[in-house]
Parts: sequence; C-alpha cells; structure tokens
Amino acid sequence: MFRIISAAIVGVRKKLHACLMMYIILKVRVTKNAYKKIKKWFSQKGELSVIMPDIKNLFAYNVKIIWYEVDDTADAVAMFTRLNIGKIPLTSAELVKAMFLSSNRMDGRKQDEIALQWDNIEKELHDESFWYFLTNNSPQKYQTRIDLVLDLKSQKKLVERDKYFTFFYFDKLGKEKGLNEIWREVVQTFLTLKDWYQNHELYHKIGYLIASGYKKVA
Repeated sequence: MFRIISAAIVGVRKKLHACLMMYIILKVRVTKNAYKKIKKWFSQKGELSVIMPDIKNLFAYNVKIIWYEVDDTADAVAMFTRLNIGKIPLTSAELVKAMFLSSNRMDGRKQDEIALQWDNIEKELHDESFWYFLTNNSPQKYQTRIDLVLDLKSQKKLVERDKYFTFFYFDKLGKEKGLNEIWREVVQTFLTLKDWYQNHELYHKIGYLIASGYKKVA
C-alpha cells in the first residue's frame, strides 16, 4: 500500500528554525553552496553534539504528520504531485530517481544498487574537464549534473520549455518496459560518454564539435 506523507512544521522556536530548515536541506538536497552555508551556520552555533538534541526535540514535539493512505491501484506519482502543488517543486531528476527507488516493481537490493550508481554518476560529472567535454552549458543551468545524462536519454531539446519533459519521458517509458532495463540504458548512456572522454581521438574530435557549438553531425 502506498503511503504518502506530508509533514508540516509548527510551533518552531525562532532561534532553532534556521537550524531545522538547514538540516532538512542537508539531508534532502545537498549542493556545494548549501553545504558551505550549513557548515558556516553550525560553526557559529557551536558543537553539533550540543545542537542535535534540540533538533531531535523539535521533530519529537513540534512536527505534525499528515498521513495519506491509498489503495494499490492508485497512481502514487500523480497523487504526490497533486498534494504538493504550490509547495517547493521537485526537479525532474528527483522525480525520475523516485520512480526507480520507490517502485514496488524491483527489490530493495536493486534499489540500493541504483542509488549507489546514481550518486557515483553524479560525482563523476562534477569533474569539470569531463563536464565541459560534454556540454558548453554552465552547471548552474542544472539542479543536478545527472540531469544532463537524463536529458540526453530523453532527447530533450534545448528549446524545450516543459521543465518536467524528461520525467514525463521516463514515466511513459516505465509503462512500456521494465525499470531494470531502463536503468541499464541510462548507465550505458553515461558509460558511452565516459568512453568518449577517455578516448584520445574522440576526445579531441567531439570536444571540437562541442566547443564550436555544433548541434548535430550530418
């Protein structure tokens, strides 16, 4: 049974509010800039071991849970989207990741494997040399760098205005084939890009085309 949970923070004391929100950001969506700001905030407030009990108490006594239960035939993604309209939006990559990691169509061990591979791909794409071999676009245009691989797989065009184009592509694909097969294709796309980067001849030829702004090769 799908369980969709939405948490609302209430009655939070002012002096701990920023701490709580930064902690949530740290656990949910860590970016380089967020990490630096969070680290700076904690360094100004004192030892983590002193602060964490207060954060724990906030969750224990100042958090209320709204719990939704739906039957097995319900579309969990559609339900989640409807319930969270107007709130902080998820990125396309986050929705794609959730599709793999929250599905009952694969076992927990496979989901753990995908989560690890996902993080490794994201980490490797933070190699600036590798990144700019693949694209002229600034990393700031992407919420996460794996977005680039997912966009390539979905054949998303640069002029596409639908921010969830890539997610809708994978959501539709998930109805046509198994998630294991889809993930293998994503990994293969990444490995192909990596092979090109590591191949001396292809590195220079493709690098020239990317740097020159070629959109396709006839």
